[in-house]
Amino acid sequence: MRLFSKKQDSSSEIFGRSRLKHDQVKASKNLFYHSQRSTEPGMVSRQPFRNPVNIQVASRAASYSLQRFGLLIVIIVAAVSLVNILMVTSDPNIVLLDKNQVGYLHSTREYQQAAQKLFKGSFTNNNKITINTSAISLALEKEFPELSNVTIKLPLIDHNPIVYLEPNKPLLALSVNGGLVYAVDSAGLALGAINNTVVTSLHLILVQDQGTIDIQAGQPILPSNTVSFIQTIVYQLSQKQLTISKLVMPAGENELDMYLVGQSYFVKFNLADSSPLQEVGTFLAVRQNLQQQGIAPSQYIDVRVDGRAYYK
Repeated sequence: MRLFSKKQDSSSEIFGRSRLKHDQVKASKNLFYHSQRSTEPGMVSRQPFRNPVNIQVASRAASYSLQRFGLLIVIIVAAVSLVNILMVTSDPNIVLLDKNQVGYLHSTREYQQAAQKLFKGSFTNNNKITINTSAISLALEKEFPELSNVTIKLPLIDHNPIVYLEPNKPLLALSVNGGLVYAVDSAGLALGAINNTVVTSLHLILVQDQGTIDIQAGQPILPSNTVSFIQTIVYQLSQKQLTISKLVMPAGENELDMYLVGQSYFVKFNLADSSPLQEVGTFLAVRQNLQQQGIAPSQYIDVRVDGRAYYK
């Protein structure tokens, strides 16, 4: 029995190659497996350690979301700014290009109120894209015949449109049967009723019409060639230092009677004649001839017939 026991013990211990028991071998294998797996980077137990990858993806996603949000904010701000720039108010700024030639008929406030009404008349006039500035200009010219041109400018940033008013220049002041006095432009249009103070301040030629006519502002009351004829007569006489006291157009005749300051007679001109220079020249020649002879007409000098002159 002792011999068997020694043999068993000697067989279980070999120098350098010790055999382990079954439980020891199992334990060593388990130890070896865990030690091997634990040395691999990025591993916990048997699952890969993915935290570094997840952080990068999350960072990229957050950055992309932030960029999209920023772009959305930029688009919204740009849209709001564009809408704000394109807006037009119904409170225009009125600019009179010649206050002396316009203000005598209507005040700036009257022009502004009329323009405000037109701007408010259509929803399309609320922005710079759909606003119809031409229609507004034409409406103002029709309402105020003293205006020859109305120009509307839309500022780039400001919301208040600018309305420039250019007036017709009045040349005559026509008095009808001693009643109202109307400013008349070069085309013979009645610009509006005025008073004698305005006639003086604007240095207008006062003409008395003894006929009966219905005058409406913006409508022609004199032929344009009549206005031109009167202008020529007045200018030519002013060059000779002759001052006109008044001009009269008798009813039913194409006649213009001119009265000079300091003279008892008047001069008859033919408005139907197309050569006022010739008539003025005839009058000046007759006047000089009569003065040389010491003759003073008591009633008139008539130059209505070409190349002839009569006096009484």
